[in-house]
Amino acid sequence: MDIKELKELLKTSTSVLVVDDGEPTCVILGYESYKNLAASKEREIPVSHPPLWEALAQVPQVPVEAPLEPQITDPQELEMIDRLNREIENLREQITIQETEEIRNQQE
Repeated sequence: MDIKELKELLKTSTSVLVVDDGEPTCVILGYESYKNLAASKEREIPVSHPPLWEALAQVPQVPVEAPLEPQITDPQELEMIDRLNREIENLREQITIQETEEIRNQQE
């Protein structure tokens, strides 16, 4: 890439990242971006993090409870739920049988 192409890229962006062998090596800034950066008095503030085990020790422990069972009292709803559960179980069995047959056919 030549300097003309870099200048064109800088017209639509504030910087261009240069990558060599998959690793970033430098950044090219437009002059205005460079002036703003050089004029700013900001500096990087180091941030230190405690080790993970210390951070985890500070997390409150929440007891794990079994999920609540729905309180259904309508006999028709209970019957429908029971029927749906039986259908689901039958479908699972059919899928297991089909998968077993496919595996056997592939082995032959």
